[in-house]
Amino acid sequence: MIVWSSSNRLAYGICVAILLVVVGFLPFAGFLQRVDAVFYDGITALQSHTPDDRIVIVAIDETSLRVLGRWPWSRRVHAELIERLAGSGKNVVALDLLFSEPDYNDPDADQYLSEAIAKHGNVVLPVAPAVRGDSKLLYLNEPIQPLRAHATLGHVDVELDLDGIARRAFLMAGIDTPVWPALGFALIERMENFSVLQQKVSQAAMGGDAIQGRWVRSNEVLVPYAGPPGTYPQVSYAQVLYDDGILETLENKLIIVGMAAMGMGTRFATPVSPINRQPMSGVEWQANIADVLLNNRVVYPVTSSIYAVFSVLWVALSLLAVRVLKIDFLAFPLLI
Repeated sequence: MIVWSSSNRLAYGICVAILLVVVGFLPFAGFLQRVDAVFYDGITALQSHTPDDRIVIVAIDETSLRVLGRWPWSRRVHAELIERLAGSGKNVVALDLLFSEPDYNDPDADQYLSEAIAKHGNVVLPVAPAVRGDSKLLYLNEPIQPLRAHATLGHVDVELDLDGIARRAFLMAGIDTPVWPALGFALIERMENFSVLQQKVSQAAMGGDAIQGRWVRSNEVLVPYAGPPGTYPQVSYAQVLYDDGILETLENKLIIVGMAAMGMGTRFATPVSPINRQPMSGVEWQANIADVLLNNRVVYPVTSSIYAVFSVLWVALSLLAVRVLKIDFLAFPLLI
């Protein structure tokens, strides 16, 4: 049985106070973030879901490069792709390709692509933060004016954790103000007609030239991946151009066009990459974002403050139980 003298109570109170302070500080110290990441990675790798069949990746793959020639292609080729998709029926298209400079090799091609985007009416183009030379000043890498005039814009910034793994996405981001939706978000916004977000994007698109400032992110979410890289159905870019049968299957689809050929485009390590040891392409990353938003599978992270409050409450309640039940807590000498 425990005998609680006044000196015991004082010593116990001091120890409890120190313990609660330490527990409350841990979430802010980053120690528990790595533990959370390990658990999240394990759960994500074990849990998969069937990818939404409305999402299709049009891949710039090795076959397309053999058929259409060395990259980069003239933007007339992209214009032809958009025109064919427009003729196949209703769909929404995201080109995960940065067109931040004119097509110097084919000056008239930009006009053809601009007209194709305008005719289609549901095309999303990417923007991304970039650093200007040695000045270290941030600016917005965005499509040239003729192309962005008729397109919705979405950011393709990807946040990597300290261990280099892509677990989270920011649904909104921008220079000084987070006005651009993520590309996958903008894609479903065009399909689902989210008028409030559409208005914000339209206002942002009228902003004109990029300004120097800070890249600001908001609306952080964790991404529960559908499966390892290669989970989403892909059709070859060249097939869409030349195969009418493939083209017919793309009606009412959310289409993301991007790099899939080895050695091209940006790739990321993800919690599901160890399954087949393949990093995930940017185009499939955007497909995952669109999927989780379409099907309400978004996981919202707990802030450090909330984490600290619940940790302190849990430990405090445990210690209170020790006190009330008069348990010899780990045979601690001061409590005997």
